[in-house]
Amino acid sequence: QRTLLPKTIPQISGFEFAGRLLPAAEVGGDYWSIKHHKSTGIVTLKLADISGHGLAAATLVAAVKFISGGYYSGAASASEVMQKTNQVLTRETPHEILVSMVYGWLNPNKKKLTLVNAGLEPVFACTKTQCLDIVPTGPVMGFNEDSEYTEFDIDLSEGDVVFFGSDGI
Repeated sequence: QRTLLPKTIPQISGFEFAGRLLPAAEVGGDYWSIKHHKSTGIVTLKLADISGHGLAAATLVAAVKFISGGYYSGAASASEVMQKTNQVLTRETPHEILVSMVYGWLNPNKKKLTLVNAGLEPVFACTKTQCLDIVPTGPVMGFNEDSEYTEFDIDLSEGDVVFFGSDGI
């Protein structure tokens, strides 16, 4: 499962990124990713939590990684990536397997983060004056092929912190 995690963390001036995975069992259904797409300048961020534990959940983690990652190229928006990922998961996985996931596009030049939250909590952003709970912008994935996902935009400033956590936190 650890081989699916990022091998390197992008180094982008003005930003710090970190992630950690501590499975409840030897393998599990959590996954996180961060990838800098140098051709577009966008940094994609995601944290997914697949229902269940063990080998079945860990196997689906790999599918979520490659499905959602494959849709980035050519997508017009972060919500489009999530909708297409959900369609595949709904068609191709058992209905008792559900995926909660937060997915983001960070534009470092504009200091703008666009998030799509498919039922994952906690997700929050903290500035110098407040913390904002980023509530789901759509349902968990894998249940309804026609689910729609909206986007939530955050304008970032120096010192702001954005946090994604799974239920294990």
